[in-house]
This record gives sequence, C-alpha cells and structure tokens, in this order.
Amino acid sequence: MNLQNVEFKQINFYKIMMSILDVEQLCSNQTQPIEPEQIFIKYISDRPDHLNFWKIAIKIEKNVCNQVISQGQLAFKCSTCFGGTPHLFCSQCFNIERHKNHNCYYTAITGNCSCGSFAPEQNCEVHQTLKEQNLNQFEVIPADLAEKIEQFIMTTSSVYNQVMKQIEMQWHNYRQAIMQLYHLCQKFKISQIQQTIDQRINYKDYYNLLVKSQCLHQTIFNIIDWLTKDREVFQNLIANIFQNQLPNCTYSLYESLIRHQTLQEAASPELPFFIGNIIERLASNSNFFEFICKVNLKVFSSLFLLAKNASTKTADTIFDYVDLLNEQQNNIDPQYANKNKKKIEEVNKNVETYLQELQQDNFTSYSYIPCELITWFRQSTNEIAMKALVDNLDQIQVFDLLEDVYSQLHVPLGEMQCYPWEVIKFFGPKFRSPQFDQFNMISLKNALGTDYDKFKTQNADLNLIKNFDYGKCLLTKLINCLGKASLSNLPNKPFDYKFSMNEDVDLKYYIHFEGEFIKEIENAIISLFCDSESTPQLEMNFISVILVQIYQLIKNKRNFGVKLETLLAQKFSQYIDQEEDSSIKLAKARKMYCYFIKNASILDKLFIKILSLHLSLKEYSEPQQFLDFLQSILDDSIQVIKQNFQQILQRCIQKFTTVWTMIDDNVDQMYYGLKENNLRSKLESLDTAFGKLYIYLFGEEGMLDVYKAINNMLLPDITMQCSITYLYLLRMIASDLDIYNSSIFYFSKQECLPTILHQALQRILQIIMNVEGQTTFQTLQQRFEEFGITFPRKKSFVFNFLELDENTKLLKLKSEYPPLYDPIIFASNSELKKIVLKTLQQKGTENKTLLFGNGLYSNIKQYDQENQYLIQKKILNYLSSKQNLIDNLQFLSKYNNSEDETAIFIQNLLLAASYFRIEELKSNKILILQLLHKLHQDSKSENNKLQYALLIEQSKKLSFLQDDLLFTKIQAKPDQSQMQQNTVINSIQQSNQQQCDGCKLQLQDKFCIPLLLFKKSNNKHLSMPETLISQLNNQDHNLLQISVNGCSHYYHPNCIMLNQQQQFYNQLPGWYKQVCRLCNHPFNIQMPSHKVISQLEVQFFNKALLDSVNENGLWEYLVKSNQNQHQNIIIEIYIQIIIDLLQQLFIDTKRFRDLNRTIVLNQVIYLLEQTIMIYQSSLFKIQPKAYKFNAGISIIFDILNSINNNIIITQNKLQLKKEILSVALNQKYDQYRQTLLDIFGISTQEVQEFQDPNKIQIEESDPLIEYYQKIYEKFQERLNTQLGENFAEFHKKYFTKGCELCKYHNAQFENNQDILVCVICEKVFCMKQCIRSKFGNLNQHAIQEHSGGSFFISLITGQITLIQHPISLHSAFDLFYFDNFGVEKINSVAVEKWSKFETNQQVLKKIVELIIYSQYGITISNKKLENSQGITTDGRL
Repeated sequence: MNLQNVEFKQINFYKIMMSILDVEQLCSNQTQPIEPEQIFIKYISDRPDHLNFWKIAIKIEKNVCNQVISQGQLAFKCSTCFGGTPHLFCSQCFNIERHKNHNCYYTAITGNCSCGSFAPEQNCEVHQTLKEQNLNQFEVIPADLAEKIEQFIMTTSSVYNQVMKQIEMQWHNYRQAIMQLYHLCQKFKISQIQQTIDQRINYKDYYNLLVKSQCLHQTIFNIIDWLTKDREVFQNLIANIFQNQLPNCTYSLYESLIRHQTLQEAASPELPFFIGNIIERLASNSNFFEFICKVNLKVFSSLFLLAKNASTKTADTIFDYVDLLNEQQNNIDPQYANKNKKKIEEVNKNVETYLQELQQDNFTSYSYIPCELITWFRQSTNEIAMKALVDNLDQIQVFDLLEDVYSQLHVPLGEMQCYPWEVIKFFGPKFRSPQFDQFNMISLKNALGTDYDKFKTQNADLNLIKNFDYGKCLLTKLINCLGKASLSNLPNKPFDYKFSMNEDVDLKYYIHFEGEFIKEIENAIISLFCDSESTPQLEMNFISVILVQIYQLIKNKRNFGVKLETLLAQKFSQYIDQEEDSSIKLAKARKMYCYFIKNASILDKLFIKILSLHLSLKEYSEPQQFLDFLQSILDDSIQVIKQNFQQILQRCIQKFTTVWTMIDDNVDQMYYGLKENNLRSKLESLDTAFGKLYIYLFGEEGMLDVYKAINNMLLPDITMQCSITYLYLLRMIASDLDIYNSSIFYFSKQECLPTILHQALQRILQIIMNVEGQTTFQTLQQRFEEFGITFPRKKSFVFNFLELDENTKLLKLKSEYPPLYDPIIFASNSELKKIVLKTLQQKGTENKTLLFGNGLYSNIKQYDQENQYLIQKKILNYLSSKQNLIDNLQFLSKYNNSEDETAIFIQNLLLAASYFRIEELKSNKILILQLLHKLHQDSKSENNKLQYALLIEQSKKLSFLQDDLLFTKIQAKPDQSQMQQNTVINSIQQSNQQQCDGCKLQLQDKFCIPLLLFKKSNNKHLSMPETLISQLNNQDHNLLQISVNGCSHYYHPNCIMLNQQQQFYNQLPGWYKQVCRLCNHPFNIQMPSHKVISQLEVQFFNKALLDSVNENGLWEYLVKSNQNQHQNIIIEIYIQIIIDLLQQLFIDTKRFRDLNRTIVLNQVIYLLEQTIMIYQSSLFKIQPKAYKFNAGISIIFDILNSINNNIIITQNKLQLKKEILSVALNQKYDQYRQTLLDIFGISTQEVQEFQDPNKIQIEESDPLIEYYQKIYEKFQERLNTQLGENFAEFHKKYFTKGCELCKYHNAQFENNQDILVCVICEKVFCMKQCIRSKFGNLNQHAIQEHSGGSFFISLITGQITLIQHPISLHSAFDLFYFDNFGVEKINSVAVEKWSKFETNQQVLKKIVELIIYSQYGITISNKKLENSQGITTDGRL
C-alpha cells in the first residue's frame, strides 16, 4: 500500500452555492463569536425541516453507564455477585451497602463501567432500567442537506487554506514576543506600542491575517463539533467530507487542516479550538480511522513547528510585560492605557530597543512546538498504523523529522529550548508493546528478502552484512536518521561568554534526549529479538549488521574534517588562553565544551553499546581475538579502526570532562543515570566502557591515548585535570559495571549471564548487601537506582547470589559471597557515599577498607582462576607498569591533588603491581616510598594524609596482597547486656575513659545523652486493666502521656550535629530536624549526664522539657491539671518520664539496659532532685501537687510512692534508698533486682548493710508486672485476630466497611490512590481528605483518637503507612508476604493469589514494638535518612 496513492473523492464544485465572498463576510466585522445554530441557519440551510432533522438525529444509547475508567481511577469488582462474569463498576455506581461482607475489591483494570448491563437488582439506582432505543427513523441525512453542509465546510476550508499559506510564508519573520505583545495591545487599546511595531516591521497586515485565520478555524470546527455531537449519521458525513480533495490541492481536506493545525496553535492570537475531541469522535468510523492513520504518518512533520527565538538583552523585559497583561486580560480596564502611561512609555522604549537588537547577529535558541493532536495520534496508533509504518518506511515523515531534529540539535551557538520529545514518545510505546514485535520482524524480512532464512540459521558473511538495505528495516532506518547532522563548530565572530547559551540547561536537555533515544533503540532491539521467529543466530547477525552500520556512519559522517582536539586548541587559543582570571578562564572553557558536546554523537553511544554487547556475548579470552573480529567485520585495517576509535575516545572523554566541570547535580544525575533517571541509558557507563575497551584492544598505546585525550581537553586548572584523569581511570578499572550497564538490556530470555556481566552483578550485590545486611526485593531495586546501575530484566539473575532468611523473610547474600566495599561506585553520589560510610563505620569496618575499599583486592585474589576478570586484568597489567606508576607519583608530587580518588588510584596501581610486577616494585621501593612521603607531607586533608600513611606502611613491607592485621578497626560499642554489677554511678565515673561518639575524644567532665520525648499514642483499645490504669489516669491527672526514646550514644554538648537541612524545616517538629550523628536516631532534647550539674544547666534542661511538651500538644493539659503552677508542671513532666521508663524496664529488661536507660532514669531522678532543691531555695515556694500511689498493689506504685514522698514532698535521700532496697530485695522478680539497685545508685556495700525491720508485703502476683511481661504476646495476638491469616481475609473483613468519614471511598481516588485501615481501632479511611478539614483523613484520625501517632494498613497494597502528626510515611513496608523472595506485590497479582500473601509475623513483631514504645516518629525519621520517598510533612495524608 502506497501512501502517495490514497484515493480522494472528487466534488463538482459548480454546485457550490456559497461564494468566497460569503465566507469573507462571515469573518469580517465579527466582534462576538456566532453560535453554531446561527451559522447553520444563515449559511447552510434555513429550512426548518433540516434543522429539525439534526435535532432528532441524536442516538439514544442503552441504559449502561459506560463511564471511562482510566488508569489510577477507582474501579470495583465483586466476585460474590458476579463470579467470573466480566464486570467493572466505577466509583459512582458501586454501592458498598449492597455488597457488605462480599468478596469485593478495588481493581487497577481500565475500561468502561458495565453497570446497567446486568439484572436490575445488580445495577445502581441510576442504571436499573434496561431500556434500549434504536436510532430514529431518519437513518440517512437528506441529500440536499448533506450537500449544503459539504459545500459550506469545503468552501470555508478552502479560504482557510489560502490564508494559512500566506501566514506560513511570513511566520518566521516575526518573533513570539512581538506577536503576543501586539495582540494584547489590541485588546488593551495600547495604540502607542502598536504604532512602534508597525513603523519598524509593518506587522498590522500580518496580524489581520492571524485574526482572520482564527475566525475561519473557529467557524469550521465549531460547526463540525455542533453537528456531530452524539449524532452518528452526521459523524459519518463529516468523516467522508474530510476524505474529499480540497479545491486546487493535491491532498484531502483532512490533510490540509492537519498540515496547518500546528501553525494555527502556535500563531493564533487566542488559544484555538482543540480539534482532538472531534477527530477522536470521527475516528469511531473504522474507515476514517484507517484513513487518518495513513495520512498522519505521511504528514508527521507537519505536526511539529520549529520556532526560532533571538536571545537579546531586552527580550526578557518584553516577555515580562506580556505576562503582566496576560494576568489582567480576563478583566480589562477600559481606561488601562490612560492610567498606565508611564509604564507604557517605558515598555515602548524597550520595544524599540528590542526591534533594533533583532536586526543584529544574535544568539538563537530553538523550540519544537508539537501539535496537540500528536498526543492522541501517538496513543491511538493501532495495528493499521503499524503496518502502514512498516510497509512505507521510505514515505513516512517520522524519519525525516527525526533527521531534521537531530541536525537542529547541532546548530552552532544554538540552544534547543523545547525538545521534540513527542518524536521519541511516538516510537517508544510501540517498541515496548508485544504487538509490535511482529512488525519489527516484518521490516527485517523486507530488508533481507530471500536471504532471510539464511540470516536466521547461518553466520552471515561480510557481503550479506555490507549489502544490507538499511532503509527497509525499521531499526536501521531509525539509526540512519542520526547520520545527517553536521559537526558543531563555532563561527568566527566575537565570543561573549556571558551572553550566550545557558550551558547547564542545554546540556541537561541534550543528555536527556540522548539517554531517551538510546533507551528506545534498546527497546527496539529487544522488541525484534522477542518475536517468535527470532533465533540466537539471527540476533548475533543483526548485532553485526548494526555494528557495521553505525561504524560506517561514524567513519563517514562524524570522523571527517577537523578533529575535535584541533578545534579545541584553535578556539582556546583564540578565546581563552589570553585570560588571566582563572574563574573566567574556567567559565569560558565550560561554554566551549558545551558548544562541542553534541559532537559526542548518539551514534558513538550506540556503537559502544553494541560493541559491549558483542564482547559480552562472545567472551573473548584475548584482545587479539576481538581485534580480528573487528578487522573482518568492519572491513578496515587495524590502523584505520584505531584512528576512528581514537576520535570516539576523544568525544567520550570530552563528554565525561564536560559533565565533571559543570558541577550540576541535575546534569550528574542524568549522565550517571541516578534515581528517577535510572530508566534511561547510563551515558557515563558508555563513556568509561569505551575507554576500557580501547585500552583492552590497544594495550599500552591505548593507555597513552587515554592520557593524551584528557590532555587535549586543555583544562585550565592542572588540579582539575588530575582529578578528572584519575576518576575516569578509576571508574573504568574499578569494576565491569560500565560493560554491564551497557549490555544488560539484552538479557531478558537467557538462562544465565555471560561471565563478565555475572561478575559485575555479583560485585554490585556484594556492595549493596554490605550496606543493607538484609533487605527487601523492592529496596534492592531502589538501591540499584540510587547507584546508577540497571536492574536486570530477569530477576533470577539476582537470586544467583541471594537467598531468603527464613526468620526475617528478607534477602541476604549467600555465604559464598562476602560483602565488599568500593568507594568509586559512589563517586557520582557523594551524599549516598556519606551514608554508606557511616553505616560501615557502625559495623566496625577496617580503616583500610573505608579509605580504599576492598573490591579490587578481592578481584586480584581471583585472577589466577580461569576466566576471572579478564578485561580488568589486562588493563591493570598495562596501568601498573613501572613507568606509569613512577610517572603518576612524580606528577602528583609536583602538582598536589588532595582528592580521595587520587590516593585510591595510586593504591590500585600498587595493588596491581604487587600481582603483576612484584620484582619491579621491589627494585623501585625506595623511590616509591620517597614519593609517597612527599605526597603525605603535602596532603591538605586529614583523610588524604591517612590514606598515604597506610600506603607507606604497606609499601615498606610490600604487603598489598596480604591480609593485613595491622590496621585497626573502628570499635563498635560493647554489648551493655554483658555488664554485670556495674552501678550507674560507676558508669558515669568511668565516662572519663569513654569516647564521645561524635569526635571520638574522651568525654572527660561533661557529656550529654540525646533523648526523644513524644506524646504517647493513645492505645485505649489495647490498654492495661482498668484497676491498674486508674492509679495513673484519673480525674486528678493523666500520667500516661509522655513517651521517652533514645539511642545508646554519648556526646560532648557541642558534638551533637543538627540536621543539615534544619533551616528548611522551621515549621516542622524538632524530632524531624535533629538526629544522632552515629545512628540517625531522632532527638529533641539533650540530657546533661555529667557528675556535677549546675543550677543553670538544670534550668536549661527544664526549659527544653517545657518546649518539647508544648510542641507535642500537652501544654494545655499540664496547665489545667496543675492550675497553671509552673513548678508543679515541671514536676509532673518528670513523673511522667519516670513512669514511662519504669514501664520500659518491666516490659524488656535487656533492651532497657542495652539502650543505657539505667543511666537515663538515674539521671532523670537526679535532675528531679536538683529541680526540687532549686524550688525549695526560691522565694516563691508552692505546695507540691499531691500524688497518691497505693503501695502494695505493684512494684511500680511502690517506687513512685517512694519518689513522691522522699524527693518531691520531703528531701530524704537516705529514706528513699531504704525503701527502694526493701522493694528490690523483697519482690519475686529477680531479673529486675540489679537494675533497680543501679538506677538508684545503691552499692553492693549498702545492700550488705541493709536491715529491713518493716518488710513491705508484696502479693505473690504483681498484676502490672505480669501485664507488662505479656504485653508483646497480648498485642501480637490481638493484631493477628484483626488482620487474619492472609491478605484475602484482611481485605474481605474491611473493604466493604467504607470510609469512616465519607461512608464510601473517595470519588477523587485517582488523586489519592489508597484506602487504609487503622488497625488499632479498625476504622477505614480514604487517603487524604473526604471532608473539609485542616489535615488529611489519616492525620486527622491520629490526632483525634491516637494522640497524633498511629499506623494504617492499605487495602490496596497491604503496605503499612505511619503517622506521627504532621509527618507521614506512606507505604513504609510490606506486612503481607508471599514466599517468592518478595518479588511479587499484592497490587500486581490476580485476586486469586491474595490468600497466598500471609501475615509476616516478623514485621508484626516490629509493629508491636512500635506501638508499645510509640516509635512512629522514630521509624519515619530513619526512613527519611534512608530514602525520603513517600514522606510528607504537611499533615495532608
């Protein structure tokens, strides 16, 4: 089928009743739009029967809802009512009341609501009637009416076509700023500016053309919209008219309208009528849909408009005024021009200046403006369009447009402001669709012809590959589009480095475009190879085809003319070398790099990707085998291949250098493929992979070429050049992750990975799991994204190295794979590197490993094994030569560089030399030591000094490849649970020998403990027995409102580091801002814990307590409970803290001691004593509030009673000790005895001397202690009852309850996307807001019923959401687990599988601990530091 031969229906135009003059009259002197019905009567037909036919032609549908349910919207199913019958209900039709206790569930399926298709009782009230009415009796439009409609549309469109041709000829003469300003001046009646524009460029006539075109466009599509809405017979009529040939044109009416639509959207003074809805409506006619698919492909370029914008100094001022007028145009003041004369005069002068500037030679930016219709066409393309695409590759404008686009990206001194993403998006979904695989293969068959069968089964010979018809195969045709662009160059004119391109923005967009395009080529390759006809031999042959194709394009289109290094040398000499200011020199160099960056062609990147893939598949054991293959397939000598490869290498290093000098996080993330950029191609991996392949192929000559290529960049700063050199080489030799990133895309159906990729994946997993220890599959994928590593398509590759821990249900490394650390992996993400280092420090990792890593050391130990790290081994052999090692050391000793990577590079060379060249190393030992000493002496950073000190020690003994035991470990804290008979007083006295966990120096006299005070969550549904709680919560007071948490670390007062982003969180609670430096545990107060504390320190601490309780919303209660008496408020805060700590003691004594709560509680009691002493010495003494704790019921009440009597009421410390001794020694729970003695500072001697004449009688059972001892078991049992055994049970129990607030599920679900259950109180809520309130549903509920903290479980995903108002953590972790390595998620499997997702008891234990200790905020804070995704801070959840 040939697109050029699309048939058109001819019309006898002598029958046209309406003249051109009538159309002109229609658009002249029109101040208000004419209603479509008026147009119909006046210009089409004034016969009442014609209008009446239109009115009664509406088609009445079945009484079925048919509401479109798109992705993300709420849709329901009920298997109880409908079983396996296909059905889908929208949120408006699904009535929860009708489905109570049914198996109902939310579904992510998209489609149309089927309510109304079933028995009346199964439908909603609106759709219960099942009436069907046929189309009215007039199934055919009267012939004379159809003719009149056709005449009007064709005549009006003909006039429109002529006007748009005139606009098209003139459009590029005018700039967007002027067009917009002139139109707004017309509306605001600002004649002065209009006259200035007309005098300079005579814009008025062109403007009138624009107005006329808009009127015609509006008229055409308004009448068509009016005629066709809900009227199928008129839709068919217009569809036929659109296929007719326009007068004096070679193409159809539809094609004419589409060709001008983008220009109309871009140039129209007002936003034009959106025609997409009309086209979609007409496309219900299958014949018309096929027709427009073919036409759209034929005229694809017309759907984009290239706009040029001159960047002048005054342009921004004009646009600012345009924005100002735009804001006011909905309510125009008739007197605006008179009231704003001064402003108008100022703008008028700017307009004059701007118009003068436009006459000069300016820097130009470009934008590709897409037609709004392109989105609909891209999404609606079906098999008809796919077949047309494949069968007519030579006629389709998509490829022409892509050629033009890519050429435009290389315009010298040109900046692309708006990239044509839609071109890539047009192909992308097709390559990712299984439906397209066959069409991809069809195009390959077309290219091969009779050679196709041989191509599938035999190794293709050189002639077949050389004669391959690239224009007939979709993929090779696409690649050919990249060959047209010419090389970037700078014109010979003055270079204004300040006023030119915005290089960081342009670079960011170009890298984005490059990454997206390469990714879609990957998808296209996979699409082809996923076809059922694909064979391994076909795949290898096709890889060879595109390898040859890209090489020839690079050789003939990119590697000709002046070389990049020559251009750089010329331009640096011309514009940069004479500069003396180093900062200006660097700024100019950065601009220069960006001008030439687009020479780092996408062709280069594709070539590297295919080259890496071929190498991975073939697994050559020697470089010569690879060279022999290249020589044969590329049909060039080794010398010519090397020359071409050398230019590719230069461009790779240019890209690497340019990105490095930009120092822009966004650019880095795109280049390295970090975070959300992970789905695109990893461009940095391609650049370093080619350096690796180049050295692998060409040996020591190749290594020297790499150094030379970096020197060719002419970096203005020698230190910077040094840093880039070593970072590039390290990224290249550290691992094979660059080869892995470049070629892993291919491996989706293979059973195993090639050796080089297997080893690379093993390495990254060893590094990630060293940090994580154990983790979920989801978190593992997230870490790959953060590291800039592509996660393999086939998950089984990962499970070669991981196994499931049966206890935790988390993934861990298999025992044969030890954890590793390689700092170079994190070179692109410094923040992540800091977190990793902190984690490894806590684990007690060796200093040597922290400084240098142990990845390469581990690899070298495996070098003697067969096929282990072959490429890395070859490259390190070259790099570790005596000459290279000595040259680098001498260079560094002359030009000092204190980057960590520099020392790591030297350590890598020494490691390699120890393996490959130990005798050379020995013979040069003295010189090496001298140079290392020099580097150590000149180092400016402590870390660098330590690195070189370690290298010196190893060089003395040549112990680089030995398991060195001389290096000290960072000691982890001793297990406090092992301490026996150590009193708190001794602990504090011994703190002089302890280290500060911040600075690692001795604590000496003063230290503090970071603590976290929270408002305790109200767990009334899981509370203690009423007989006990009445002692603590009654009409006089509620002493169960404060929760105390904290870690086990000590600090000097000045060593606790605040969160670096504290200034951005001024409105957030203190616990969200501050974390322990070592373990990241949040805190909001610092408790002084030294032996002697001054009154001022006590008062400062008390002030911190008041601030904390105020922030937690307890102030009003405390004021009311203590009758606004400040001293009693402080005392009650202390009592509540003591009660909470005693509860923690009796719940879990070991945990209490491990976290140093013994010291904390001792110090709290001491501070309470000091506070009472201060109050007693005050002039304004008050009567302490009476607390009544009934002794004899429980140990806790006995202790509280003693504290109240002997500290608060009277100050009798001796009596306090006696009473505590009596309690401790005369109770039956031995496990608490020593801890109680330690808390109150009672020594062994005091125990021995103690005589108890009045022994306190304790009942055999202590109900409160027994309650605490069973609290874990009690909570877990309750939660298991509520949750059920699996997700299916949980979902069935709660889903049909409906939201507690809206009694349904939020109709705006597409914006909220979750329904959750508060498991503490079993209430169901929509996510976000169902009613008007200050906060979202979850936060509002947590505040009202759970003191601000609670957790919720999703009925959609089974994941847990935590709230500690106002901070929320959505989807924190999974509660339900399917024993398949955690790969499958609830919301990604069929409902039938839900019963297999069982409640994870290990996670449930964590939840119980979270509830008991009110650790919602702590969990959120830790998640924030790990990954802030899912956290909101405004209470909106």
